[in-house]
Parts: sequence; structure tokens; C-alpha cells
Amino acid sequence: MLVRTGRPLVATRLLAAATQMHEVVYPGSLQEQPANYMEWERSVALARAALGASAFDAAWAEGEALAPEQAIAEAWRHTARSAPLDDPPT
Repeated sequence: MLVRTGRPLVATRLLAAATQMHEVVYPGSLQEQPANYMEWERSVALARAALGASAFDAAWAEGEALAPEQAIAEAWRHTARSAPLDDPPT
């Protein structure tokens, strides 16, 4: 979603963080879910095309370095426009 709304840098950081978390919980399983993997590949390709290889690689590394809590906070900040960061919906 963030790639398609003109925020490829944020999207790349969050894709990297999500991929990292997914690999910790479900090692090697991303490719076993074809629909999810196809969407992931599409999003990665769009972000790389929007940023260029060098900026993409830097943003990916930043995203991989995020703690889960940091990634969640960043995602929340960029997707929940009307809710305060510390008050997620229930």
C-alpha cells in the first residue's frame, strides 16, 4: 500500500522489517504461500524501481535493523492517520 501511495522509502523499511519478523517466526515459509509471495515480490519490485538499487538497499538494511516494536510504531505512524500512535484501535 505505501509503495502505491508514493512512500517507497517507508514501504521498503517496513517490507524489510516484516520479512525479517516472518523469517524468525516461520523460517523459509514465505515462498510456500504463493499468493503472499507474489504480492511481496510485486511490492519489493515496485519499491526498488521507485528508489533505485542503492537507496532501496540502504532502506532495506534500515528496515532489517528495526526492532519489532519500532517497525510496528513506524507502520502505525504511516497508516493510521487519525489515531494517535500510542492509542491503536481495539
